[in-house]
Amino acid sequence: MPLPGYSTSGAGLRAWGMGEGLRAHGFAVDFAVPSVALRDDIKLPELDYRIYTWHPQTLERVIADARPDAVVFCHWPTVQIGQRLDIPTVIDFHGPHILERLFQNFGDVSSNGLSKIEALRKADFFTCAGEKQKLYFLSWLLMSGIDLTTPRIVSIPVCLSPDLPERLPAPDEPEFVYGGVYLPWQDPSVGLEAVADELAAQERGLLRLFGGKHPNMPIKIPPVFARLEEKFGDMQNVRLEGFTARDILVQHYLQGAVAVDLMAHNYERELAFTTRTVEYMWCGLAVIYNNYSELSPLIREYEAGWVLDPDDREGIRRIVGEVLSDPSEAYRRGENARQLVRDRLTWDKAISPLASFLHNPQQNQTTGGDLPSFVASELGMHDFWDQWSSAGQKIHPRTLMRKAMNHFRQGGVRQLADETANFVRWQVERRRR
Repeated sequence: MPLPGYSTSGAGLRAWGMGEGLRAHGFAVDFAVPSVALRDDIKLPELDYRIYTWHPQTLERVIADARPDAVVFCHWPTVQIGQRLDIPTVIDFHGPHILERLFQNFGDVSSNGLSKIEALRKADFFTCAGEKQKLYFLSWLLMSGIDLTTPRIVSIPVCLSPDLPERLPAPDEPEFVYGGVYLPWQDPSVGLEAVADELAAQERGLLRLFGGKHPNMPIKIPPVFARLEEKFGDMQNVRLEGFTARDILVQHYLQGAVAVDLMAHNYERELAFTTRTVEYMWCGLAVIYNNYSELSPLIREYEAGWVLDPDDREGIRRIVGEVLSDPSEAYRRGENARQLVRDRLTWDKAISPLASFLHNPQQNQTTGGDLPSFVASELGMHDFWDQWSSAGQKIHPRTLMRKAMNHFRQGGVRQLADETANFVRWQVERRRR
């Protein structure tokens, strides 16, 4: 989450926007974050909400201790509970996570799909980040046996505070920025190289890259980013800034001119409602953006930047040249971007469909009408979900070994020891129950 002193993930910004939106509608909201996301060396100031920490073996206990009136899970992999809760339960889909797992080589499609359907069966209501995503997730809800004769899923775009920060004085020469974790389903190489090459050719302007390897997940730096860092390390007009706390990052954005936000097309990128783009525009950056995403028509309508084919290297260089010649046009489009956010992408407006459900929640009645149960029954297997569970009731040794190696890669011996102790405690508590 965007906590003081911390770098921030897109998922964290999404959770924060959802929570703050509900607070704006009069709900009391606390947050629960994965234990690996907080650090002992950063002392948080006093906040007007509580932050719980959890890991898969303790989430049910954390929820019981918090005693909430409702729970919003941020994406289906966080639904680490054995049984349905007896309170209204919502799952927010931030994006097509199974497609992300394909690029990560994380698990196989079949087990990932079963885990997802199992999680969806434990929820009453669903939100997603865009209309394109809504159509995609409808198919998953149907496979999960969710009754869609009544509304069960709504679109809530990525949203930020209605109190937009003030722009800062611009430097003498316009600055281009790129921010984000290096992820295997993202390839911004054409756009970034085109910008860097044009800056070098004109010997003016600056490109700042904020980001690097994921700090909490065992995702290696994809080769495309390693190659970019190697090339950019020798260029005078490019600075590799690494990770920085979000509050500091926003200060850089507030004095920048243009965000380079072009990604090579794939199905994940087409469905994504890109969080970083909303934050760029919230800060008043004009965006150079893809021509295939849900945000593309809005950016074009508001003239909040430039929308083009992410492979159009010459078009990108032409835009950079125009910005260097006349920065005022970029700043004009940046103000248009802020107006787009004010009109469409603030949490007080965007969260209304979820607030309406929580004021009058209707529980989803789980039946055996999901696709896995149907196929299993056709093959003579009954009570499918009692025999298959991703919540760790019957854990295969290979699964334990894979999780152990992931923890070791993330945090070394200390994290492995902590998670092993947590697992043992969870097993003891489960047997007592």
